[in-house]
Amino acid sequence: MKLKILEIIKAQLKEHPDYEVFITGHSLGAALATLCGFEFSHNLNNNITVVSFASPRVGNQNFKDAFDAKENLKHYRVTNDRDAITAAPMIFYKHVGINIVLSENKCELYKKYEYGWFKYSLFYCFSVSEHNTKLYYNRLCKHVW
Repeated sequence: MKLKILEIIKAQLKEHPDYEVFITGHSLGAALATLCGFEFSHNLNNNITVVSFASPRVGNQNFKDAFDAKENLKHYRVTNDRDAITAAPMIFYKHVGINIVLSENKCELYKKYEYGWFKYSLFYCFSVSEHNTKLYYNRLCKHVW
């Protein structure tokens, strides 16, 4: 008998009701982690934390509002400063969560979109090389945040 992942998680949380759920991914995996966290937040009472790396946008304004309204859901979105994937898709899509922006010289934290539209447009985020997982890892290790 095959069990779906949500059923497995529910069974584990029944045995360990104080557990929290953490979901992570890079790029497409980050987009899927964001969607998965949102889905889980509707089906579980436990706290859910999504940590995404290099995520593209995954939903429109209605999705963003619903995501931000979930009390048991947190999202830390880690981005390299000029990663082109984080600027896509541009029209009608919104980022969710708290953004941790990494660059060679610094690490910045943006809560709930304290930056303008330009920061995550293709005018600013144009570097495909900044999408590299090794660069994400090196910058995370380099900065105290």
